[in-house]
Amino acid sequence: MNCSERVQLKVGLAIIRESLQGNEKQGGPEVRQHREKSSAEGTVATFKSNRERAEELVERLIRYPELRDKMEELLDVVDNKSGDANKADDAEDMIWEELRQIGQRAMKEWAERKQERLVDESESRNELSKKEKRGSIGSRRSGESG
Repeated sequence: MNCSERVQLKVGLAIIRESLQGNEKQGGPEVRQHREKSSAEGTVATFKSNRERAEELVERLIRYPELRDKMEELLDVVDNKSGDANKADDAEDMIWEELRQIGQRAMKEWAERKQERLVDESESRNELSKKEKRGSIGSRRSGESG
């Protein structure tokens, strides 16, 4: 993570904290999200606060800046920042277009990560086989005497 991304993360987290603290001051209970995790011993319920979820989301979006930009564009459509969505049909068309682009971007990110993992796995297997071949001194065929 470079310096610019760290600054973005800190600013994002500060904004989220401020927002969540405002909600807590209003006397509302902190809503908790239920998630189940499977383990060898069975299913375990875990809970994340809104704050934890928001911080995790900011961190993840920083790792994928193009996807973050697309999410911001979707929110701009929802907020009708451009003023172009005067009818529900207009808004729907704009939202579907943004969702299509987000899906394409997400699939591209997934494919790039998958390709990197496959290359890394292949290279590690090649390194292992090279080491095994170099270390082998061979063995005599049965029936031959030295």
